[in-house]
Amino acid sequence: MCGENDWIAITEDKHIRYRYHELEAIRNFKAKVFVLRAKQLTGMEKGRIISVSLPRLAKFADAHAPPFVASLVRSGKISMYDI
Repeated sequence: MCGENDWIAITEDKHIRYRYHELEAIRNFKAKVFVLRAKQLTGMEKGRIISVSLPRLAKFADAHAPPFVASLVRSGKISMYDI
């Protein structure tokens, strides 16, 4: 659904790049997936990180052809995973 609508997906599943079926779905649907990699955050902290990083996430998503999985850390840094 995300890939078909050109949306981005945000998850906390740090192991998604190792899960065969999830990777197949990401590839098949040409999804743009970001993994929030920060430990012990409250919902408010997660929301703040995502809202502050949203322009950067959108720019990154526009600059990289799907499918991809990238990490987002507390500082706002984005790094591409090999999938």
